[in-house]
Amino acid sequence: MTGDPLATMGHVQEDFNYDEKVQAMGFIGEHSEMSWLYKLKHDLDQDSAAVFNKILERPPISYLNYFQDDVRIPGLNYVSLLWRPPQHIADKLVDDYFQAVHPSFPIIGKDIFLSQYRSYYVYSNAQPGKRWIAMLNLVFAIAAGHSLLFDRHPEIGGYGEHGDYFARAWRLGISDAALLDHPNLQQVQVEGLTAFYLLSKGQVNRSWRVIGVSIRSALAMGLSLRNETDNISPVSKETRYRVWWALSMLDTVLCVMTGRPPSIGEIYCTTPLPIPYRDEDLRTDLVTQLIINQSERSCLLASLLSSTDPDLGSGGTSIMHRTLPARTGTDKTKESERAAQPVTKNVAPNTSLYFLYAIDLDFLMRDTVEALYAPGAIRRSWLEMEVTISNFDRITNHWLSRLPVEFSFANLDGDQSFVRQRASLGFRFYATKILISQPCLRRLAYHPPNMGPEGATCDTMAAMCVQTAHQMLDLFPEEVDTSWLFRISPWWCILHYLMHPTTILLIELFTRTRPGTSKAQGIIDRVQKAVRWLCEMSTKDPSSQGAWMICRDILCKHGSKFAIDFEVKL
Repeated sequence: MTGDPLATMGHVQEDFNYDEKVQAMGFIGEHSEMSWLYKLKHDLDQDSAAVFNKILERPPISYLNYFQDDVRIPGLNYVSLLWRPPQHIADKLVDDYFQAVHPSFPIIGKDIFLSQYRSYYVYSNAQPGKRWIAMLNLVFAIAAGHSLLFDRHPEIGGYGEHGDYFARAWRLGISDAALLDHPNLQQVQVEGLTAFYLLSKGQVNRSWRVIGVSIRSALAMGLSLRNETDNISPVSKETRYRVWWALSMLDTVLCVMTGRPPSIGEIYCTTPLPIPYRDEDLRTDLVTQLIINQSERSCLLASLLSSTDPDLGSGGTSIMHRTLPARTGTDKTKESERAAQPVTKNVAPNTSLYFLYAIDLDFLMRDTVEALYAPGAIRRSWLEMEVTISNFDRITNHWLSRLPVEFSFANLDGDQSFVRQRASLGFRFYATKILISQPCLRRLAYHPPNMGPEGATCDTMAAMCVQTAHQMLDLFPEEVDTSWLFRISPWWCILHYLMHPTTILLIELFTRTRPGTSKAQGIIDRVQKAVRWLCEMSTKDPSSQGAWMICRDILCKHGSKFAIDFEVKL
């Protein structure tokens, strides 16, 4: 297995217009685990064929697509636009959405939405606009899809499937409006919710396209910039800021899953970070003052996120410090800093504080993609790459050191407070560490003979990549329990968080591990754990079934030298 590991960054090796299956998947870039898995499988198959003096044709990467991009979405034109579920069903769906989705994707202003929702069901003459109804149906669709996975409310299925709610929302808010109508705030929210729903159903390419439309709409609305008009209430301003950051977070997930560039350029963004207070607290005097006073807001956020790590040098502040206005040291600024100090002490752990730390990590992931995986990276020397990788790793560790203990993900089996948020941060943290260190593993795994020996940094970071993959899989319980998965994990992209470390371990196993060693057995144990999870998830999720079949194929064809007992059946 040889070849320059950076050589494929600047070109493509297939025709992405070849047929409908290839078009459905589209281009998959170098920072997607599907790209890593494709290279591994292709090289293993080639090596096996070479034993018999055969040469295999290079298959399209779509052959390895375990998501549902090539599956058509049925029934978009065959739903009643006026139908709605009974209120007791609607209440369960709305409550499930705000518990399972909203903390990680606060694209809706919770208080005003719930007020409008109650009016819609209480007053028979209420006539909200079609975009609001589309938004409500998307909430229903996402929650119904979650309930189906979780088996939480089996009675919900008798009042409409998630696909019916989505079809209604599509007809009301997307099909005729997305490209021709001028955007407003509700349209941005409808498009963002649509992208989220599509991701949750394994429609990754469609989700990526729709999030791009939503971001374009948000840019047209000026949501990427700080708003200083007096014509908008403080709560409305904060809601818009959170809409922007929700879109940004979803865009990053899709960026990594597809291996494509981020849709948002940080240099064009001045949107303030969300303040770490719950939706219910936004109208209090203390929080309103923070929204209005940008200096106090900045001091509060800086106190939470941007303490300098001496090991990082002068540039070692939290990445999020870049979004905070420069502080001049004037008396007014010092007064604001003093005013912010007691406020900081009053910031109790809550889901909005979790979202703030998730955004901080999100910026690091974006920087990693741009610095290590963009085509321009091939113009840098490997020594420069190593320095960048080491710096990113130190910054990531510093982020962890600043994380409040209430959001620690070291043990998800103990204290259950904020367990959803802790699991989410854990998966994001380890995924970021893998993304940072994977180039070193890739360089050693596919090391051309003429490349010369690698240094200690490359070895260390490659080992860390494998260790991180172990730790990421350790977040999953040893006993397979899909109710845990859909109750606690970021279920809408959990397959990504399972395949991310599994692919790393498969690469390490087949390229850098000797059979019969304790190292081999440790990796095999983790891989088999991942496969057990995939097998169980396959009963509810066709994307998981596709991933399970691909892993099964690799292990059955090439795992014999490791004596892997692989008789798991669906």
